[in-house]
Amino acid sequence: MNFSDLGLSTDLLKAVQRANYESPYPIQIEAIPAILDQKDLLGLAPTGSGKTAAYILPILQRLLSKKAPEDRFIPVLVIVPTRELAVQVAEVTENFSRFFCPEKSNLWQFLEEFRSILK
Repeated sequence: MNFSDLGLSTDLLKAVQRANYESPYPIQIEAIPAILDQKDLLGLAPTGSGKTAAYILPILQRLLSKKAPEDRFIPVLVIVPTRELAVQVAEVTENFSRFFCPEKSNLWQFLEEFRSILK
């Protein structure tokens, strides 16, 4: 199976390719289509198995396909148990979004604010 079989947009497929991801891990094969279909998901997989990308890629796709909220609605909330994992989630998000997301976009502004909080 390839990332192109998982329902990701062309922009995200280019980002995956540029990030040197060759083929999806099992957790990504199961999680990405489910999240794109807005299904609830509980995924368990070993460290280093691609869990973060498994949920960040479909989240980015949904965020990029929508207009930025004008009210105080939070479109995504990722809860992690440690500061180190929060940094990892931010880095993975930035790694994929830097290929197609302008630096002045809402997503980049959020990542900048998030990084400043973690310092």
